[in-house]
Amino acid sequence: MKFLILGLPLTDDSVSQLRLARERQPSFLIVWLGSNDVLDMATGTSPAAVDLTPAAFGTAYRQVLGELGELGVGMAIANLPDVTQIAALRHAAGEVTQCRRGDGTLEPVAQTDLLPLDLDPALLPEPPCARVLDAAERMQVRATVVAFNAEIAAAIADLERVGAAIALVDMFARFDSLARDGFDVYGDGTLVLTTGYLGGIFGLDGIHPTRIGHALAANAFIAAIDARFGENIPQVDVRGVAMSDPLVANRFQPVGEPPFGLIQEPAEVLDASFERVEDRVDEIADDLRDELDDVF
Repeated sequence: MKFLILGLPLTDDSVSQLRLARERQPSFLIVWLGSNDVLDMATGTSPAAVDLTPAAFGTAYRQVLGELGELGVGMAIANLPDVTQIAALRHAAGEVTQCRRGDGTLEPVAQTDLLPLDLDPALLPEPPCARVLDAAERMQVRATVVAFNAEIAAAIADLERVGAAIALVDMFARFDSLARDGFDVYGDGTLVLTTGYLGGIFGLDGIHPTRIGHALAANAFIAAIDARFGENIPQVDVRGVAMSDPLVANRFQPVGEPPFGLIQEPAEVLDASFERVEDRVDEIADDLRDELDDVF
């Protein structure tokens, strides 16, 4: 059985991946499209930070899914999680009690309102209100994700009506469960992973899953495939993955809410990384020159 996994935002050019799907002639497709199309609403702390309306997303999604359907193979298709549950956001938790509007006036901030971890600490204690995701805005973001998922469900139904065999992987419900209850690795309460920062499910950028986060997503796909197609694919050994994942039970996990500025802007992180690499290369080159001078 030849699997092909496709995942990309629909706002990107999907032609190359569709071409790849046709060239590889897979016997089964695993599809998870659109997460990045809704992610900016969370990272930008604004329900308006989305390039596509649900209708436009649905049109683009149907086009891609229709072309994949022409391959005539079974598919497992995942919907989208509520992006406000990523670890790159934290609660105000009383540390921020007011935010500043563009006209300079102050507004109260609830303890449960969300702010990005990459917020510059210099903006505290009264950050711009645009960097605060309040309860009403959070509900707007969730409603948009629900609307996108409705388009995904409708596109799947259209394809099934013409004979396609599809397993829906409900990532929306899966991540809701993880955000609410966490994941009990051993089933005895001794190691419960959470969606909080360094809680074990999200990586250091607070957006992408850890090894165990990927394992949990993989098991959701496997369960849906087994149920729909009568397969008996074994689940990923989550306990084994947890033992090798350095971000599980990490000793640096903050108690309570993580500090602002803990995550830097990606460009800043990359620049700093390249500077460290360049410095190390210079040091190695200097050491090598010294050794050669000693020899010759």
